[in-house]
Parts: sequence; structure tokens; C-alpha cells
Amino acid sequence: MATIYLIHWEHSLVKRLWQVLIILFILIGQSGLTNVQAASANGEPAGSAPAPISQPPAQPAFAPVAGVSFGSLPAQPFLGENVSFSVTFSNTGDATGYGPFIDLVIPATQGLGTTTITASYQGIPFTNNVDIFTNTFNASSQVTHPFLRTFPSGSFQTVTAPAGAGPGDKLVSIRLPFGSYSPGQPPISVDVTVNMAVPPATVGTAIPIWARGGYQFGSTPLDDWCCDAPIVAGSWASSTATPTLWRLSKSYSGPENEAASGPNFTSFYPMQYTLAVDIAPGQTITNLTLSDVVPDNLQPVSWVATNGASCSPNPL
Repeated sequence: MATIYLIHWEHSLVKRLWQVLIILFILIGQSGLTNVQAASANGEPAGSAPAPISQPPAQPAFAPVAGVSFGSLPAQPFLGENVSFSVTFSNTGDATGYGPFIDLVIPATQGLGTTTITASYQGIPFTNNVDIFTNTFNASSQVTHPFLRTFPSGSFQTVTAPAGAGPGDKLVSIRLPFGSYSPGQPPISVDVTVNMAVPPATVGTAIPIWARGGYQFGSTPLDDWCCDAPIVAGSWASSTATPTLWRLSKSYSGPENEAASGPNFTSFYPMQYTLAVDIAPGQTITNLTLSDVVPDNLQPVSWVATNGASCSPNPL
């Protein structure tokens, strides 16, 4: 019985020692937590008022990036005709962005978008004041963005016109039909059409157009601008369209892409060339003279003029 009692006592002693150690660990842990809670993030003593927040929250290490580029913008549209082009949006970052959008600056003071600005995605038009908004830059070359918030006030952001644009030009903001957009997804191509007014648009004067992209809700799906500010591209992409009055083209319209020389061939299969002048609709050109110099190895044999034109051959 004595031996059994000794073993029982030893086990009880070990049990109590473990209980003491557990209590000590708990006390040490509580002390550590108290010390952590007693110090503020900026090193101020416990109980002091927190420092006011003056900077927007930093973007995470992995963040979405909005890239935009112009596609199918005609370099030389006809004077007075509508100008149609596309703007391509892509995520060039390494994280998903939420609420993707495109901003355009259309220079109405230079003749584009004075009366009509429309946009569509895959043939479906955007609805005015729902997913496409048009506003005019004021005398200070600024305009209020229709849906981007400012940290920390929550007011709508002020957009300053890019260099080359100014008062009277227009900011067009387009919400894309996607809640989120991730890297690796196919680019989004938006089709835009604007009218051209004559004047102020003039022949040979380049008219610029600007575009940028962003994410209205930043890196989260919530409208938490207080903690996750909107993400906007840091610079504007740009391209130009230069109005033209007429276009000249020359094409071969013979029976083959090549022909043998000599009367045995050319008398039955003459080589034919067509010169065409396309004039901007609604415009008039008077006394237009075109000169075409044929190579030395060709001999003109006949010519035909249409649509009021006349030919005056001057063989050398």
C-alpha cells in the first residue's frame, strides 16, 4: 500500500506542476497582449487620441492596372463626317479590379462631339446618364467626375483636362458592363462615334482624342472609397484624326495581275488603270487637276472620263 501511495503522490505533484506552468503562461500572455494594446500604431502612449487620417490607404502589393489604347481610329476622316473609332481596355496588373471604366476627352472646341457622342459594346449601346456620362470642362479646365469618389471627404473627384484640351471640351465617362476584370481576360473593345462640325474642324489640322481607364471600386467589390480608393490610370493615352477633303486612288483593273507586252497580247487584253477621286460629302472642289505619268514601257491607247471629268492626254 505504501508503494502505491508514493506513486499516486508523485503523479499528483506532476499534475500540480503542470497546472502552475499553465497559469504562468496565461499570465505572461495577458501581459503581452496588454502591452501591445497599450501602444498605438504611431508609438503614442495608451489613452491618447488617434492621429487624424490624412492619406488614402496604400494599394496592396498586388493591384489591378487599367490600360487603354485606341484601335481603328481613322487617321484622315472626311471633313464633316462622323468619326468612329474603338477604345480597348485591358487589365495589365496582377490582381482583379472592380468597377472598370473608361474616360474619354473629346475636343468639342476643335470640332468633335459638338452635338453627338455615342458608344456601344458588341452592338449594345450605352444608356445616357446610366452607364455613359458627358460633362463639359469649365473655364478652369476642370470638371466633376460623375461617379469617382475622393478620399477622405467622399466628394466626387475633380478631373483636370489633359494638355491640349480645355474649357468647352467634354469628358465622357463610360461604365463597362463588368462587375470585375482580372488579368488574362480578353480585352474589352468599346465602339465610339462622334460628329464632326465644320467649322471649327478644318482640313489638315489634327484633332486629338484622349483616353484613360480605371476601377471605380478599386481592389474590392465594395463601394468603400474610405478604405479602398478608386484606381485611375496615371496618364492619358492619345491619338489624332486629321480631316481631309478628298482622297486619290489608282488601281489596276485589267484581266490579270500581269500581262505580256506586244500587240498580239495588248490588243485583246489591254492593261487598264482606274484613277478615282473621292470627295468629302457636302463639299465642293472646283478646277481640280490630276496628272498621271505612265512608265516608259507603256503606251496609252485610250481613256474614259466619267462623272463630269475630262481627260487631256499629253503624250511625250
